[in-house]
Amino acid sequence: MNEKDILKRMDGYEYGRFNLIDNNFSISESYDNFKIKNFYSGPSKRGVCNELSSKFVSENPDLDLIKIIGTEPDYFNDKNSVHVYLISPGDDLPKDYNLLLEKEKVKALKNSNSLIVDPSYHKVVPIKGSGYFIHETFDDYIFRPDEDFFKYEEMARPLGFTKSGELLSLGLPNGSFGIFMSKKKSKRSEFCGRLDTFSKMNFLKREKDLGKIVKNLGRAFINRDID
Repeated sequence: MNEKDILKRMDGYEYGRFNLIDNNFSISESYDNFKIKNFYSGPSKRGVCNELSSKFVSENPDLDLIKIIGTEPDYFNDKNSVHVYLISPGDDLPKDYNLLLEKEKVKALKNSNSLIVDPSYHKVVPIKGSGYFIHETFDDYIFRPDEDFFKYEEMARPLGFTKSGELLSLGLPNGSFGIFMSKKKSKRSEFCGRLDTFSKMNFLKREKDLGKIVKNLGRAFINRDID
């Protein structure tokens, strides 16, 4: 199957943390982390990278696809970033690819004519020269669909894109939930505000979906249970 045909199958896929609007989620706090129940919705056409990639695999059983944990060149471009995407293996992979050790699999993929298949950004491009990096391959779902833990020292979680192309994420500045904004190709995030001051984030008033997401997060944060 050619690149255009695979890309067509991504119609209707949309990147963002939309399920927070509909799910019965809550935020609780303990001595070293926050927890959001129902933060993820599982495989979905409206979600973040791991949800979209899992949904694409389940909807296209006729395609040979490998799940990848790695980075991409636009937003998750730091070596410590995590982005989930797919690879359509090329015909030049070793015949014993499935028997290789993990490091050997990654090396073989990097040097092959395989295709990057990324439902998050609607991209289908050759792996060579793509700017994508492979940390590892994986077969299983990498998170529990019903909850997520935010430890104080961990990375931010993406929420979605603004109309002008910035990525908004949820993080923990100084131990409190807050919103960060990342511009394309930038390795730094700008702090926009704490969740308990979400009503003052005027720039979100023009961003209907993201505004709703942050508003719901703010309300849940204010009403959180403390263990």
